[in-house]
Amino acid sequence: SREIISHGGGAAIVPVDSEGNVYLVEQYRVATGKTLLEIPAGKLEESENPLECAERELTEETGLKAESIVPLTAYYPTPGYSSEKIYVYLAGGLSQHAPCRDEGEFLHVVKIPFAEAYKMVAEGQIEDSKTVVGILMAKEIL
Repeated sequence: SREIISHGGGAAIVPVDSEGNVYLVEQYRVATGKTLLEIPAGKLEESENPLECAERELTEETGLKAESIVPLTAYYPTPGYSSEKIYVYLAGGLSQHAPCRDEGEFLHVVKIPFAEAYKMVAEGQIEDSKTVVGILMAKEIL
């Protein structure tokens, strides 16, 4: 017998501005016991389209809105025990608006050159799987 976590899935987005900077969020994750650097992401609401979720999370967490969004990939981060599937997008044509974070969501937005984020992935400094996948997939397009 197996214990399986039934998960509705999530969406994540790699926001890159016209100057080649990527916007990440620093967020403390209880399960890891440390703060991780991540792309904006969140759980899909019931019957929510993954693209709409990615757009919502981008604005909620960073205050950014995108003119263009390109799908990068969808993957199963932990298929051994969870049905979760994460849809990953690349966002461009960014404009700044006010963030609208969920209650109890404490995070800090960090803007860094995309090349630096890619190097951080390659050196193992970015440990969050959706961020690793997103940065690597975005590199192929950028």
